[in-house]
Amino acid sequence: MIACFPLRSYDLFWHLATGEYILGHGIPREDPFAAHSSGAWVNHAWGFDVAARGVEAAGGVHGLILLRLVLVAGLGWLVRRLLRLGGWEGWPAWAMVFLVLSLARHRLDLRPDLLAHLWLALLFLLLLERRHAWVPVLMLVWVNTHASFLMGWGLALVFLAVEAWRGRSRRLGLVLGITALVPLVNPFGWRAFAAPLLLQAQVRTMGLVNPEWQAPSFAHFPAFFLVLAGAAAWMAVERRSLKVEHAALLPLALMAATSLRFIGFFALALSCALPPPKRRWPALVAAALGLLALGTGYRLYAPPGWGLDASTLPVRETAFIQRAGLEGPMFNSPGFGGYLIHALYPRYRVFWDGRNELFPELLREVRDALPSAPEWRAFLDRYGIRWAVVRYQGEETVVGPEGRRLRPWSVSHFPPDGWALVFWDDAGMVFAQRGGADLPEWTVNPESARWIREEVSAGRRERGEVRAELERKVREDPACRRARALLRAVP
Repeated sequence: MIACFPLRSYDLFWHLATGEYILGHGIPREDPFAAHSSGAWVNHAWGFDVAARGVEAAGGVHGLILLRLVLVAGLGWLVRRLLRLGGWEGWPAWAMVFLVLSLARHRLDLRPDLLAHLWLALLFLLLLERRHAWVPVLMLVWVNTHASFLMGWGLALVFLAVEAWRGRSRRLGLVLGITALVPLVNPFGWRAFAAPLLLQAQVRTMGLVNPEWQAPSFAHFPAFFLVLAGAAAWMAVERRSLKVEHAALLPLALMAATSLRFIGFFALALSCALPPPKRRWPALVAAALGLLALGTGYRLYAPPGWGLDASTLPVRETAFIQRAGLEGPMFNSPGFGGYLIHALYPRYRVFWDGRNELFPELLREVRDALPSAPEWRAFLDRYGIRWAVVRYQGEETVVGPEGRRLRPWSVSHFPPDGWALVFWDDAGMVFAQRGGADLPEWTVNPESARWIREEVSAGRRERGEVRAELERKVREDPACRRARALLRAVP
């Protein structure tokens, strides 16, 4: 239930493409995939990239999903070990494992972040079992698989320093020294430390809207807030009996409250901080909260399934692009960039993708051009854009001769007089500049049912013509849920 869902992470696919590139050319210091990236590329996840690409080469999509199942099962086993160290036994322990994994589920897609959860749980286990000699080894692996090594490194240094001071142990002092230095053993040296901090600063100063960096809301993560409140109450009551192993709980709770990407880390800290219940009802509450977290995760993130999530990833868009042989520079939604790199490189280079740190100037340009139609047209002309593959953005308010009105984002930014809609499905749309390749055109913009009804009621479109085009889409793509929904909206 927790790990069996389709692959849907945008970033996974540029990781796979990077793994293939590394196996053929070595670790890149500059980005080879995007047409407009700038600066050095510090890819902490290169180790994950190579391993994931090896699994994909051996087992394809099925192999990748099985890899995720194995990694999540390993994470569950580590959580169970941590709980056993704290005295948890029997079904209450399994209820707690279920709660921890359910809280973290939105971060358990196959991507380096999943390994970071695994490494954090393993770090807690090594420290609590006092197997300190293995901590530097873990740090060496972590720094070469995910940028969150900084968090694990800081936690390890604090714990080892306290333990060494308490025990006056030279051996622990040696382990502490090695742990402090070993993260420098990576292809990028000291820049591996600076890159995550620069990205954080970039997110704050540029006002970037990245969903995984947003603060969680109660409507979307009710189980997390209930668990957070319970943990805060417990820490307040038991503050005098807290030990060094509880030290990670407070900073991770604060991090999780400000960014939903850290909720899973907070849940892991709970597994080695909470004492076992003396009665049955706390375990029943944990199971209920796990079900709540899992239910909201199904609604917001991904229901159970297998294969690729073609309603999120531009799977059919890339197939169309390859069939149509579109030429010239492209524009793409940054989220789509990862899959486009995996499917189309080296024939095509994407405009950009989700690696924000590689596009600081471009991000500023897009931010400034988006609100103004003339500026947006000038932006596309400046980069010579001939075609675009974009996600659905919904409607935006525009001001014109008729006053303020709602209009689909794609109608404003790729207007029909200059751009032809040549493909669409549940994931997104492909536009081609008029005057280029002669491709069949879709005249109904699928971004907004309200807009279609307005066009029909205003007499700008014939109802029968609209329904005929939508019915043709359903015949060509029976799995397209958006086409069926639009047909129901235009009776």
